[in-house]
Amino acid sequence: MGFQLNKYQKEAVTHIDGPCLVTANPGSGKTRVIVERIVRLIREENVLPKNIVCLTFTNRAALEAKNRICKNLGSKDPGFFIGTFHSLCAKILRKIGPGKGYSTSFSILDDRDQIDAIMQVSRYLGYNIKSGDARQIGYILNFYRDQIKEFDWVEDNLKTPSMVEIAQEYMDRCKNNNMIDFSGLISETIRIIEEDMELREKIQRSFKYVIVDEVQDTCPSQFQLITLLGDKWKNIMIVGDHNQSIYKFRGARYQNIQDFVDKYDNCKVIQLPQNYRSTPEIINTASKLIKHNSNNENFEMITDNKKGNPVKCYSFKDQNKEAEWVVGMIKKIVEQKGWSYSDIACVYRVNKMSQPLEQSLTNLGIPYKVFNSYSFYDRVECRDSLSMLKLLSNKKDSISFSRVAGLFKGMGNITIGKIEKKAIKNDISLIDACLEFKKESNSVASQNTCQKIYDIYNKNYDFSNPAKCLNDITEQIDYKKYLNNKYGEESEERIENVGQIVDSCGEFEGQEGGLYKYLQNVSLVTDKENDKENKNKVSLLSIHSAKGTEYEIVFLVGCEQGITPHQLACKEDYIEGISEERRIFFVAMSRAKQMLWLTYCKNRKGFGKYGKMIYRKAKPSQFLYECELLKEK
Repeated sequence: MGFQLNKYQKEAVTHIDGPCLVTANPGSGKTRVIVERIVRLIREENVLPKNIVCLTFTNRAALEAKNRICKNLGSKDPGFFIGTFHSLCAKILRKIGPGKGYSTSFSILDDRDQIDAIMQVSRYLGYNIKSGDARQIGYILNFYRDQIKEFDWVEDNLKTPSMVEIAQEYMDRCKNNNMIDFSGLISETIRIIEEDMELREKIQRSFKYVIVDEVQDTCPSQFQLITLLGDKWKNIMIVGDHNQSIYKFRGARYQNIQDFVDKYDNCKVIQLPQNYRSTPEIINTASKLIKHNSNNENFEMITDNKKGNPVKCYSFKDQNKEAEWVVGMIKKIVEQKGWSYSDIACVYRVNKMSQPLEQSLTNLGIPYKVFNSYSFYDRVECRDSLSMLKLLSNKKDSISFSRVAGLFKGMGNITIGKIEKKAIKNDISLIDACLEFKKESNSVASQNTCQKIYDIYNKNYDFSNPAKCLNDITEQIDYKKYLNNKYGEESEERIENVGQIVDSCGEFEGQEGGLYKYLQNVSLVTDKENDKENKNKVSLLSIHSAKGTEYEIVFLVGCEQGITPHQLACKEDYIEGISEERRIFFVAMSRAKQMLWLTYCKNRKGFGKYGKMIYRKAKPSQFLYECELLKEK
């Protein structure tokens, strides 16, 4: 089989017929099991590759497994399907679509396309909805199909009859115009197969062996597709771990694992308890934590790895001191212990927590990469906020003006272009040009917007308090409302990110020319060289982004009550919410191979009233007590 399998892996690889659940702990070699099982089916069991389908959750995971299988088989094309649920459904619909409402050339709408299409439908129906409402409609439609709800659920959960009408028209228009979105790929595939008995029989005959990775992340429609495709032969192997189910907000349902066992009475259950990734110290600490979840009475994670360093927990005055210590440790262990920057990850619960780390890394000249995300300062709302300040510091900055002006009604590209031309022609600031353009404009909306921009920027601001400057401008623009209207449910984190920008401005409070100093300081972070060849960088990533990764050394920062567990996650259903948050923390801890440090702050600096920085008392996360890194006083 190419390499030695342990007894648990061998049991999974040699299982051939019948339903099977493989519960895979972190670092237990589940990809190895999937690869070796497929190789065995083809090479030793003489199963035709075309009769095998392997479903993954990311294209990256599919490519990794496919390359390993091809290498073992000595073939460039293994001849079976391995890929995501959406890619499988697209492939099926290309074949069965003709005569079922879709041609082979149907268009697939991504998330942005979906919102644009909903906006287009709303205009067609005579409604002038905001982008936030369009996103809400898209979210509700996706959820209703992913969770296999009836359409009256959509009617009950949209705010107005007009939004329901738009939702229905969008669904109809997609089908009439040969378009399909991501949720529709799965729901339409299920619908067509279920409605056509002959077609169902044909498809089920071809899928003799179905293998599903990361099954704990499946939503109900994906689980239904699994059982629908594999139900004739029932040779379905699902691989997953309910302790790593952290995508409830996307509709994932880890209970699908138990539903599978309940559906198939003869389901064989195989556990992969052995961890090849982490030291015994890391495994022991993570195990203590996850055992607090009610369905983990018999949880077991073992390892033969050598003993390592103890897991350590440290507290700091605030997030800046925390970041300084973390980055100082990174510098020390690289320079003195021989580790590479690429061996190290800083992991956090929410994206905005990258900002102090980015600043400290920049200050010490340490290269870093914000994993699976933009740099904190590259996010739309952060760029908007910085543009507000840049325009304040330089009222001839046309780039910042264009971005700020675009936040207002009556300010399209043509109008902005005319204002810029007037500023150049008359050698005046863009703010003064707004006032001049107002006198000539025939548009009431443009006139009002020009006056508002002028009023906001023609004031005397205290440049020694950049935090108050930004706070005052965002309030006058009503930027929070703008984000709510544009992004709907997604606006909350964006508003928090704006708050983090304001907080970082506060570090320059009381300094002469503090605004200029802050902007110059930020430019050192945002204007880094685009060195794609230099892969030796520290990774900064959220816990959700960290899923599926591993690092020699992990710093898990911001381990405070209200952050992890996140206060919002526990509001609706505390028991389930705290269980999911514990799983999130478990996933973060189990990314570490050799060393794991956890940190928390005693205070969180934030921007308060009257432009002053304030300290909010913080408490260590309950999870630090549960994994026995801290003891109750």
